[in-house]
Amino acid sequence: MTSDKPQHPRVSAIMPTYNHAAFIGEAIRSVLSQTYGNFELIIVDNYSEDDTESIVRGFDDPRIEYLKFSNNGVIAASRNAALKTARGEFIAFIDSDDTWTADKIETQLKHLEANPNVALVCGSMVTRRNNESFDTAVEPSITPLAGFCYNLLLDRSFIFCSSVMVRREVLDSVGLFDEDPRMVSSEDWDLWLRIAREHRLTLLGQQLGSYRVHASNVSTGCGKIRPIECVLRKHLAKRWISAARLNRSMAYFSFGLGWLCIDQAPRDARRMFKDVLTFADSSSKISALALLGLILSFFPPACRFIKHKSVDRLVKRMVNLHEPADDCEE
Repeated sequence: MTSDKPQHPRVSAIMPTYNHAAFIGEAIRSVLSQTYGNFELIIVDNYSEDDTESIVRGFDDPRIEYLKFSNNGVIAASRNAALKTARGEFIAFIDSDDTWTADKIETQLKHLEANPNVALVCGSMVTRRNNESFDTAVEPSITPLAGFCYNLLLDRSFIFCSSVMVRREVLDSVGLFDEDPRMVSSEDWDLWLRIAREHRLTLLGQQLGSYRVHASNVSTGCGKIRPIECVLRKHLAKRWISAARLNRSMAYFSFGLGWLCIDQAPRDARRMFKDVLTFADSSSKISALALLGLILSFFPPACRFIKHKSVDRLVKRMVNLHEPADDCEE
């Protein structure tokens, strides 16, 4: 793999960062060690106040372009700033606390070259805490997928930004990340939805990297549901979805977030389960499960025991049986 600066990079890898000196070195190494070498890595630093800059400049590789950009707390603005300078035919994203497998770019390029009708390809990622891998970030029940997946994606945000490779021409067609501050943490989901409305995507049945879980990227259910609702209301305003479809999506996301935080933030969980009962049909399966979750949220020790016994996986499988089922359409 050559380290000469490519005159015409085929792939542009975009990495926004802010105060991730503890993680960014590993993230950069995972990009530079790719089996495919014709790429540029654009790092957009939101004026970090730690040692991020010195770590980045310590990498003597001409494929790295280091930019300073003030995003005012909107990470979408950083990604868009990088996209405006990117030269690649294909765009890949990686957060500065995540990593890629060594063949990530090569694997995705081969798929896109072999499938010219596919706009975006992504894959599963292993979540990590304290440098230890402990779970898959994408459920096996939805791997792999291929086709027009807008309806399925409305209920389940199964695309991890750091696993994505997308054709630049597609971004030029559907637009870049929405910089509305109300969408922060869900602006990438909005973009994948806009792509999925008009184009085929593929979720590969293989791991493409790792997603790191740490204190600064963990928020509770109540903090996550409002950006999700903002995205859905945007799609409703554009008449891409109906009010009934918005309610269904809100019910599914509220349930998932409620179950996620039921043992650590029971008050948030109760709000989420109450939202489910507001948005969902009272006779639906998810309403019954939300009522169960609401009751369990008053007993956090029991919730911790139940989650430890992996009953949550059973609940997830039950919820994943959509009513009616939505599959990706060819």
